[in-house]
Amino acid sequence: MIIFKQKPIVVDCFTVKDYVIDHNPIAPAVNFMPKWMTDMPSTYKADGFIPAPTMKRCPAVVGMMTQGFMIPLWCDLVIGINPVERSFRWQFADEETNAKPHNVAQWDAFANPTVYGHLKIVTPWYIRTKQSIDFLWTNPFYNMDMNEKYKIVPAITEYKHQHATNINMFIDKSTHGDILIKSGTPMAHVIPMSDRKIEIKTHLVDSLEYTKLRTASLFFINNYKKLMGK
Repeated sequence: MIIFKQKPIVVDCFTVKDYVIDHNPIAPAVNFMPKWMTDMPSTYKADGFIPAPTMKRCPAVVGMMTQGFMIPLWCDLVIGINPVERSFRWQFADEETNAKPHNVAQWDAFANPTVYGHLKIVTPWYIRTKQSIDFLWTNPFYNMDMNEKYKIVPAITEYKHQHATNINMFIDKSTHGDILIKSGTPMAHVIPMSDRKIEIKTHLVDSLEYTKLRTASLFFINNYKKLMGK
């Protein structure tokens, strides 16, 4: 029996910003192992004497934390919350990154708009794969504070026919205190829905090549599906 080794999924990541690729590139998830995990002992003594494993020995947890890749924040982001007016504002340290909220009518059936606000961050990355493979896009659960005031929206996407990597998030407007998300913080955990390994390649390109990766907007509704003939 001849067994052919599966080729890895090449994930090409493109940006026009040199500081993004130099300081906070897209990279395998295993590169973002949180400090609490590396510091945790792999075993403990239950009832003071019985050897037992910790989370560090859990195949499900370790599997989640080492699969796919992370999109880290490329610069500091501060979100100022006004709990009295139930409003918020934001500022990126690079003074270049764009972000915008979606209209409340698009999501108020899901989340209470008097408590939560929506923000879509336009990332400096486009991603392309040669194969049409679905990717699970989720929040970096194990890299986040359990009491964090924002939540990353999960989804399933692909990168052969579209290349955007915008980050959607919901912000709790009812709490006091501003939110500071530091440069390098994992913002999205992207996992291929395939048993094939992935190979991350990052590219610094000029604005012309970068613009070619942008999906044309020709329709108000179902733009992506119509462009793909679905």
